[in-house]
Amino acid sequence: MRLLVAGAACALLLSAPLLRAEEGADAARKWLEKMSTAARTLNYEGTFVYLHDGQMVSMRIIHGAGPRGEQERLIVLNGVGREMMRDPRVVTSIQYQHSAEVVARSRPRKPFPSGLFSNNAALGKYYIFSLDGEGRVADRLARVVRVTPRDTYRYGYRLWIDQASGLLLKYELINAQDAPLEQLMFTTLDLHPAPPAGLPDPDEGAEIHNAPARADEAQGRTSVAGGGMPGATADPAPDKVWRITRMPEGFAQTEQGTRILTTHAAPMEHIILSDGLAAVSVFIEKLNGAPGFKGPGKMGAVRAYGSVMQDHQITVVGGVPEQTVRMIAESVRMEQAP
Repeated sequence: MRLLVAGAACALLLSAPLLRAEEGADAARKWLEKMSTAARTLNYEGTFVYLHDGQMVSMRIIHGAGPRGEQERLIVLNGVGREMMRDPRVVTSIQYQHSAEVVARSRPRKPFPSGLFSNNAALGKYYIFSLDGEGRVADRLARVVRVTPRDTYRYGYRLWIDQASGLLLKYELINAQDAPLEQLMFTTLDLHPAPPAGLPDPDEGAEIHNAPARADEAQGRTSVAGGGMPGATADPAPDKVWRITRMPEGFAQTEQGTRILTTHAAPMEHIILSDGLAAVSVFIEKLNGAPGFKGPGKMGAVRAYGSVMQDHQITVVGGVPEQTVRMIAESVRMEQAP
């Protein structure tokens, strides 16, 4: 009997840490769900700083959730004048250059990083969720949630979530050594009962900014005026398609289309891969005999890897470790169309 009691006591002691970890994971998921809901449904405005690669960008955000759906306006407060306006239909990016406007339009995607944690149950296969104490950001109490990758193909996150509203107040993208690669942090934040002033009028925005940019959303194509070369194409051949033949477990292709950028002469094939949290872009462009870029590159947390195949430049970029972009770049193939 004593042996049975001792055995049961040992089993309880050994299982206690596991039970606490499971409880912590469940609590962390609930905080992430609250954060994801708050990011979509609350009305707020504030100022935040974005730190990466030794640089700091200060931005103002105005967010509203009203009868017209979710709307957002981001204004860069230092450096080159830029702003971005987002509504349920389109994202409009504006850059002011020497009194002229460069306007780009694309389809709306989930905001980063708050809106990416809505399906955290599925993400649990590739990330570990845990509570990591409390903190204070922008004079607001925050609950800290840690997101740790289960492999070396992804980065981790630390998230400071407002205890009162559930809004994300601060986040850090962290590497395997637990060092921050980039940070975002609110310095001021005000919540409102209704959408705040300063949000874009969708009708006026369409009238003012539709001329410089064009988008063919039905075909998944996004174009920006001022770029492109007549006759240039990113397509390998009418009967050929580009395929990603190898990627880390959990990643899947979410989008594919052709983009025309003001910074490139020719259209590019654009493929987006994601595991539901981390995202990787694959750009494929015809070189027409020009030398290509090969090997690794980086800018802050963003890693890049270039390769050349059959006179096409393949560039893979994303907020993931170098080995991830390398694996994907080396797996791009030109195959027969089905």
